[in-house]
Amino acid sequence: MKKTLYLYVKAFSDFGSMMDTIVLSSLILQLTNSPYWLSGLLLMGVAGGTASALLSGVLADRYNRRSLMIWSDVLRAVTLLLILVWPTPLVILAVRFVNGLLNSSFQVGFQSEIPRMFGEQRLVAVNSRIARYRSISMVLGFLCGGTFAVLLGYRWVLVLDALSFVISAVVLTGMKWEQSAQSSQSSTGGVRAEAEVKRESFGRNFVEAWGYLRGNSILLIVMLVSLIDTFGSASHNLGFPLLAAFLDPDHQAFVYGSIWGIWGVGNVLMTTIMPRIPKLQERLVPFYLGCTVLMSAGFISTLSSHSLPPVLAFAFLTGIFDAGSVTANGMIVQSVENSIRGRVIGVSTFLGQFGFGLGFLVAPWLVDVVGLTQMVWVLHGIVIVTTLGAIVRYARTVRGRKAGRDLPA
Repeated sequence: MKKTLYLYVKAFSDFGSMMDTIVLSSLILQLTNSPYWLSGLLLMGVAGGTASALLSGVLADRYNRRSLMIWSDVLRAVTLLLILVWPTPLVILAVRFVNGLLNSSFQVGFQSEIPRMFGEQRLVAVNSRIARYRSISMVLGFLCGGTFAVLLGYRWVLVLDALSFVISAVVLTGMKWEQSAQSSQSSTGGVRAEAEVKRESFGRNFVEAWGYLRGNSILLIVMLVSLIDTFGSASHNLGFPLLAAFLDPDHQAFVYGSIWGIWGVGNVLMTTIMPRIPKLQERLVPFYLGCTVLMSAGFISTLSSHSLPPVLAFAFLTGIFDAGSVTANGMIVQSVENSIRGRVIGVSTFLGQFGFGLGFLVAPWLVDVVGLTQMVWVLHGIVIVTTLGAIVRYARTVRGRKAGRDLPA
């Protein structure tokens, strides 16, 4: 079975997940008529992902990553179907939390295994395709979720998403790829390191991961920027629906969908261009930092505009740099040694979930205190200042370090 087929299967699974996000949000509002329950639904997913990220990283290094992905898919399908039996607000929140756990374990396992599934030399092309399909799935899922719920009912949307997880598990079961513990730097050392990981305690595994990060200053720079970036991203996730309501109160859903839709077009464009950029894999860190600055500037410009044409124009440009930032970040953490890759990606996932959750606590308060536009300036301004500082630090680190001792510059 061709491994690239799985990219389409995963895109279908992402499409289903986006639809069930829309459907569950609508369902819990119908059941409770309370925005607090809706906020709880969103926070439960983030809380679950945060809770399991570090442990998932250890599991990805200790055990078979394909098995971790398969069982995550199967359990996501089973827990989602529980809502069909008990469609109550508490069950919906519990399912959201558990699936947050399982989503995190799947993503950590998948991201850790991409270099071995598809080859380290194809990281730019494969990650670009994954990001492109994810963007398309997100936009289509957003547009189709409400429509399918009206035409088919929420139960069939949930069944469709559960089916997408089952299909993913079946395809993964039938796929074959080299899973022997090999490192691009030292195959024998990689095998010995992975065997030692399995014999050590979980606590020792965490200590080893922290020691690795402490010795890799550039990777720490990237993770710090990623943490602040996800913190700032809460501003536009909260801000876009508020901006849509301001621009056209009578057609808020259409405007909201249009903003995310044109943002998705920018994503697709960048992920199409990235594999054609010469020697990008050797310049991932400066590419990532530059895209992050431009992305945050784009979100500020989008949410500071007061009519639809400039909003859509800035959203398109923002989507371009957002895709560059997210895709490059994923490739940077995938570039570490295989024996510790799962734990590094687990730490990266934990920081991303934690930053996003913290941002969602701060952003609504800032909207009430200073207003929507100022809130976005504050949160994404922090991202820009932090990233500019990281660029200076990265330049100094590269100049003061001997070539070949760390990640590619």
